Amino acid sequence: MKLQEIFVNPQSIVQSFGDSWLVYIVGMIFVIMLVLVMYKMPNTILESLKVAKVKFPSTEIEITGDDKDSIYNKYLDELLYFFEETQYEIIIFEDIDRFGKPSIFTNLREINTFLNNYENIERRIIFIYAIKENIFEDRERTKFFDFIIPVIPCVDSFNSSQVVFIMSP
Repeated sequence: MKLQEIFVNPQSIVQSFGDSWLVYIVGMIFVIMLVLVMYKMPNTILESLKVAKVKFPSTEIEITGDDKDSIYNKYLDELLYFFEETQYEIIIFEDIDRFGKPSIFTNLREINTFLNNYENIERRIIFIYAIKENIFEDRERTKFFDFIIPVIPCVDSFNSSQVVFIMSP
């Protein structure tokens, strides 16, 4: 059977197989799967796309929905409850600099400001960050932190053996 015959006369495919029920069953399964894919595809595409703002030359439309809250809004009640019920005043964050994203510090500063301005928490909450010095430039460093305390590692008789092992080949 030539390819040209298939496009001109599609019934020639069925005639070449005869009256086999297998061909009809496979054909029906294929059609059902095709219909299901065509039905689900637009929903999947629309769910993955999120339009927040459409802007025309003279007007602007902003679509807001409560689809997914940010992680801060989602756990904000629990965070407030934690600080209302406990007496913790100092929170120490370590190893945040390994992500290499200074935006984390912006978000943490917003949380700290919110906690300190919340009227049900009657004490000051202090965030301490133990990070490497090279994650920020000089201007950014003063923007995020109130105090900067450099920690210089010192070698004494108790830890000198560790330093020697590290430096040896």
